[in-house]
Amino acid sequence: MNIRLKEYIQLEYVENSTHIKKGDILLEIEDSEKVIFNILKKRKWNKNDLPTELKNFIIQADLVCVDYDTPKDFEFSKNLYYFENRLPFSRKSPITFQKELSNKRVLIIGCGGIGTVVLQNLIFFGFKKFTLIDNDEVNIHNLNRQLFFNKKDLSKSKVDVLKKKIKEFSIDIDIESFNIYIEEENNFFAELLNKEKIDFVIGAADTPFNINHILSEICIQYNIPFISGSVGINSANWGPIVTEKSKLSKQNKFSGNLQGSISSTNMLLGSFIANDILEFFLDSSQMKLYKKKIINFKNYSIEVV
Repeated sequence: MNIRLKEYIQLEYVENSTHIKKGDILLEIEDSEKVIFNILKKRKWNKNDLPTELKNFIIQADLVCVDYDTPKDFEFSKNLYYFENRLPFSRKSPITFQKELSNKRVLIIGCGGIGTVVLQNLIFFGFKKFTLIDNDEVNIHNLNRQLFFNKKDLSKSKVDVLKKKIKEFSIDIDIESFNIYIEEENNFFAELLNKEKIDFVIGAADTPFNINHILSEICIQYNIPFISGSVGINSANWGPIVTEKSKLSKQNKFSGNLQGSISSTNMLLGSFIANDILEFFLDSSQMKLYKKKIINFKNYSIEVV
């Protein structure tokens, strides 16, 4: 097996020692004869050709990845470099991980200010299979913050517009869409999970008030990870990813829906949700994924609870 230093690893020889910079972490190895530096500066080796002690060190320190060839003119080449830096060392290459993402089916309930941002990010990550659920039509008040839509789409079904435009963007994206309202009394969502292979569910609808608890409880029954989030004027929150490891806290029913909503806060929240989904597929053992996060727009702090 060929392995190589991850793309972001930097090397420097300073005063009889080899310095290895891994992001904001600096590792120093005593190396008076410059032996280690000369080996590492090659950056790529057959794993069996490395001295055992050095090989074990660079693997345990997460400095290397499985070597791979990037296809010519590959649209996700920048993703691959990111994935190699994030993936734990294993036999799985970034190319393999990118292919795995393309075969995951993600279900999004609610295609508004949050749902469309999540959708666009997932498309850019390389997901290629989507199921979209929303019973709304595009209206003029959506256009200040919801992606993909414009004035030519007014009064058209959101999911129909999205399906058409995403297929124009990339013909190899597989999209199923349903113009339906999910509520406790109908069994559509459970029946859909029962017959379709869904790998992840996103709750981005704001009605009925308990929609995320309806969705999360059913997802737990079918052992499918679920995430949701909501945005307000001064803050937004998302998570936890709901699996057998975690559940949503109870929601209170407040009267009325928040009317104030802008693009920047919706895009921040949708991007954080999408990033947690990517992190889940990169390494689902990360405990931060199973906690709620709250971002404060007034002081730019994020609280993990």
